[in-house]
Amino acid sequence: MPSAEARLAGTIETANFVGGATLYRVRGVDNRTFLARETHAGERSPRGPGDPVGLAWSDSDTVTLEA
Repeated sequence: MPSAEARLAGTIETANFVGGATLYRVRGVDNRTFLARETHAGERSPRGPGDPVGLAWSDSDTVTLEA
């Protein structure tokens, strides 16, 4: 797996199970909101609103959504 090109610390605001993955809305420490998808392999406990998280991704995995 390539090393991440970006990192963010934040808190989960919402968690929505969508089949084999969970879609999270994460509020960063700089107050920006991010959507992140985590696929399930059964290796960790579910995360939920209020849980602190760290995100890492590659630039090629980034999609910018216009408001």
